[in-house]
Amino acid sequence: MDKRRAIQIITRAAVLYKENLEDQKVLFLYGVPSEIKRELQDEKKNLYSLKSYEAAFHRYNFLHLTGVKVNEKQSASAIHFYEKCLARRLTEHDFDLAGDGSTAQKLSVLEQIMLLKKNAVMIGDFTDRGPKLFTEKIAGNVNGCIGFVRDRNTGLNVPNTLLKKDIRDVTASPVQKIYLVFSKSYGDERYSAAEKVDKSINIDRCHFKKEIENMIDLSGRKCICIRPMTLSDLPAVGQLEQQCFSDAWSRKLLEDGLNCEFDRFFVAEMEGQVCGYANLRVIAGEGEIERIAVDSRFRRMGIGRKLMEKMEESARDAGAGDMTLEVRESNGQARKLYESCGFKEEGRRKRYYRNPEEDAVIMWRRKA
Repeated sequence: MDKRRAIQIITRAAVLYKENLEDQKVLFLYGVPSEIKRELQDEKKNLYSLKSYEAAFHRYNFLHLTGVKVNEKQSASAIHFYEKCLARRLTEHDFDLAGDGSTAQKLSVLEQIMLLKKNAVMIGDFTDRGPKLFTEKIAGNVNGCIGFVRDRNTGLNVPNTLLKKDIRDVTASPVQKIYLVFSKSYGDERYSAAEKVDKSINIDRCHFKKEIENMIDLSGRKCICIRPMTLSDLPAVGQLEQQCFSDAWSRKLLEDGLNCEFDRFFVAEMEGQVCGYANLRVIAGEGEIERIAVDSRFRRMGIGRKLMEKMEESARDAGAGDMTLEVRESNGQARKLYESCGFKEEGRRKRYYRNPEEDAVIMWRRKA
């Protein structure tokens, strides 16, 4: 890997780090699948075998994850290096690649790991079966993982390395599955943002051991349900079309879509009210996101991300490898969501949209 390619990856990853991890604490709740399954089958739903691991993500931690060696004459500190990345001022003189090839290995999974709260599926203690390095805890998936150590100064667990390894090859048995992921800002006392909840768990009906109960606060949480769309949802979805799109689909078009073998429609429901919807079309092994809309009164609550996750799951189930979508050039908020889900711009359609006229940005998420 040359430095020019490294700069492209590091710069994109820095933006993802800022949006998803910077100045946050992340709480992983995990356990042995056979034990959790047994507890879920009990009517009490006491998930007392779940364990917790808390990690903090500082701005200066980003440098360690890149695997590069900083030129101290160009970047005075790890934070200075990070700020250069965010400002897109990183140059080939600012760093060197590791001579053993480890930088290329880390950079190949760096962007994926920035979406850790969504992508991590397993966690465990690091073993010496893997590469010779110092780290204590590992979280990730079969494609790559991130290592954590306890900071002697703060007492917090912090990220210190990346591995392009199947996590099962570098952690002790048995496999520890991540069931829930929460996050909070440094200033918050308790965790209230549920970033990931395994589909086997109804968080509102399960109970955790006291140690975990004291760490999380779900009192203000409203349950968002993502389910298949039905004919009875057409009036509410029609209103979303009128509110969100200048080229709103008619009721007949929506109804025809429900009956189409290639289309999959989903609605987001909160306390009995439809607050969002999405449409995925799967043809010839590719998935195209045709529509995603969230009621303006319910935005910034994670509904769009939940709809995206449901469509990604549906696409996988249908055998779709690559996924694509189109978005207005000016819709920065939506583009950030798509980028955080792994989509990248690959082209444009000039003057594609009407009312107002605007280019369409074509984005793809290619199967690795």
